[in-house]
Amino acid sequence: MTRTSCATFALLTLASTSCRKGAPRERIQPIASSESTAPAQDAVVPGLVRVATGEHLDDVQFAGEGRLAFCSGGEVVEVDLAERRRSVLVADAHCARLVADSAAIAWIERAIDGTKATNPVWLYDRVAGKARVLGRFVGPAIEQGVLRLDDRDVYVLRGYPEYGLHGDRDRELLAFPRAGGPPRVVVPRPGPNTFALDETHVYWQHGSFGTGELSRRNKTGGSPTPVIKAEQGNLFVLGGAVYLNDWSPMERDLRRVAVTGGSFGTLPIRVESLVASREHFCWFADRRVWCCGADSVTHSVEVPIEARALAVSGGSVALATRDGDDDSLWLLPVPR
Repeated sequence: MTRTSCATFALLTLASTSCRKGAPRERIQPIASSESTAPAQDAVVPGLVRVATGEHLDDVQFAGEGRLAFCSGGEVVEVDLAERRRSVLVADAHCARLVADSAAIAWIERAIDGTKATNPVWLYDRVAGKARVLGRFVGPAIEQGVLRLDDRDVYVLRGYPEYGLHGDRDRELLAFPRAGGPPRVVVPRPGPNTFALDETHVYWQHGSFGTGELSRRNKTGGSPTPVIKAEQGNLFVLGGAVYLNDWSPMERDLRRVAVTGGSFGTLPIRVESLVASREHFCWFADRRVWCCGADSVTHSVEVPIEARALAVSGGSVALATRDGDDDSLWLLPVPR
């Protein structure tokens, strides 16, 4: 176990049910509690447990306390971590970019014919036990950071067909009400490259390299407010600060600025993607899981697996790994 500050890290890095057509298919296999769940390697990490195996585990998300939701082979699947019970919530969902919270799971139905398809936005209501279409949009559906969820809306970042899958100069951010009704435009075209949410505001980066800017506006409306000049990158908000991880191959550092503006502080964390919850942000590098809280104290633990996807919520980190033709899903306490 390693403990340091986010700033000190610079020295380290640089030196079974279905609500749609089709019967449930046994693609995700929970690991029975009697089976060995430790990695095959000699190193044993306290608390590291394999909770499921299956095919193409994508967009792994915590769905409330003690549950994980993800896409697998086009199905929306949930695993109850306490009971190790697996359920296919929606069969034949063709899901992409799934997001979840304790009350609902949202996803975009993957378009078959590419950028000019009409893409349905689905919401699975846990109380009702069924899925419904919130709305549809035309344009590229598979974009990095395309989907976010809060207690009121499902946010979708869409592009326009004429710009193709990577058209970054003509997008708009839409909000589909979870309760139903037409979507509203949150950021009009030409819109964000990426966006993030906190309890009260929407944040987005827009503009090309050399002319980019980070802005925000209240979720309930009002005019956008510039925060700082910023280039394209992944965004998340934690503890009153906006974090941006540059997309440029030469500038992978993580930068931080107060939500109200100011100047950037730099955390040289040279990884391509991070995940965040309300309490932590985490990443995987050099066979270590790293997590940093709002107090800027970083902890890490070495793990004998190679993670390709992460999710974090509360005190747990979920890791998806590729094991030959199948994937595995692991659970690990947040390093402390």
